[in-house]
Amino acid sequence: MAERMSISGGERLLAGVMFLLLMAGVLLGETNPLALSLGANLGRGLLSREAPMPASLASALGIFDAALSRPDATLRIADSAGLAATFQELGYHLDQAACCTREVPRVILSRLPADFPSLAASGPRKTKFLEVLLPLVIAINEEILAERGRLLEIRAHLEAGESVTLDERYWLMRLAERYGGDAEALDDLLARVDVIPPSLALAQAAVESGWGSSVYALADNAPFGQYMPGASDGQGVSAARNGAFLHIRSFPELLDAVRAYARNLDSHPAYRGFRAVRAKERQAGQALDGDKLAATLSRYSSRGSGYVRDLRRVMRANALKQFDAARFADGAPTLVLPDRG
Repeated sequence: MAERMSISGGERLLAGVMFLLLMAGVLLGETNPLALSLGANLGRGLLSREAPMPASLASALGIFDAALSRPDATLRIADSAGLAATFQELGYHLDQAACCTREVPRVILSRLPADFPSLAASGPRKTKFLEVLLPLVIAINEEILAERGRLLEIRAHLEAGESVTLDERYWLMRLAERYGGDAEALDDLLARVDVIPPSLALAQAAVESGWGSSVYALADNAPFGQYMPGASDGQGVSAARNGAFLHIRSFPELLDAVRAYARNLDSHPAYRGFRAVRAKERQAGQALDGDKLAATLSRYSSRGSGYVRDLRRVMRANALKQFDAARFADGAPTLVLPDRG
């Protein structure tokens, strides 16, 4: 499901206060434009659980919610054979994403089938794993591009000498909070709010999850093996690695894991080099290069340079670069729900 901007108790209280101030001003005959605008926009944005956003962003964030409201667009499967049959029925083949139309149907798998590791690793499991993950990566990149598009619009307005509206300022503050940036430093935000090349995302998921065979990918929807600090709080699982106990974050759905993975690369200080190289490629008008960006991710794993070599090997051996130009085909989204087994 698409991410909704959360609202804290403090924000809800603030919205209520602003609304009361607005109403008090109206009753007392006070019509200060700033107070009226602040109260109306903040109150409306917070109480509705969504910050003001353009239609393009609302569409990107809500497209998979639409699938949940349409029973005919939600399919249930029992196992990996059912997954293969569903993809065949939808006319989904990796060849389409690699060449020709480069189009991928809007099919979102909530979790891997329980018997997924039983597929032969050398062929069927690799193919199905890529078919599962590619639409998820494209979906999250669409969300990011919608945010990036609005950020570019705001910067263009500022460069033209226009003022930032209250709605835009609030949106920038929320964006900076999510990406660990500064709402006043738009160039830094643009370096953060950018897509992950599918070739890189697919390679990292494959390496981290053993092509979908790890217990964390199956039970916790965690194909990227993201760690979280602290003891177990019901949102992760403890694991032993190299004699040390780690806490691996779990997710409600695979789409949530891909979103968190992208946000990790786009915000964590350890991946500042990744963002810098990506920004340089953008500034030069070049296509984002997953192979080059992989070189900046030695801190993603304790294996360092060995991890980078594995990523590049997987990208090249499986020709993952060909999926960087893949995009969604027209049509409504389909949500596929495997039995938990």
